[in-house]
Amino acid sequence: MGESGTLGAAFSSVTVIDTSAFIRAQKRWRIAIEDGKLRWARSPTLPGTPIDDLLDNNIAALEQYSDRLLAKSRAPAADASAQSAAA
Repeated sequence: MGESGTLGAAFSSVTVIDTSAFIRAQKRWRIAIEDGKLRWARSPTLPGTPIDDLLDNNIAALEQYSDRLLAKSRAPAADASAQSAAA
């Protein structure tokens, strides 16, 4: 994820494949975005309890985080393009 800012500026489309949402859900970790940073917290369940909600949460949080990083990296490029067109 650390390179997504560079990739977003260099390419018009980026596909992110991140297995951490699944792996961490299996290990009962829940992700949250706090102060713009990813925070993982233990989320224990009873044995045999489905982890579908936990996985959905982790996927949604990582998607939101990635989208924000990519949008932030594209903003300066869009500003530069607009200034070049105006000149």
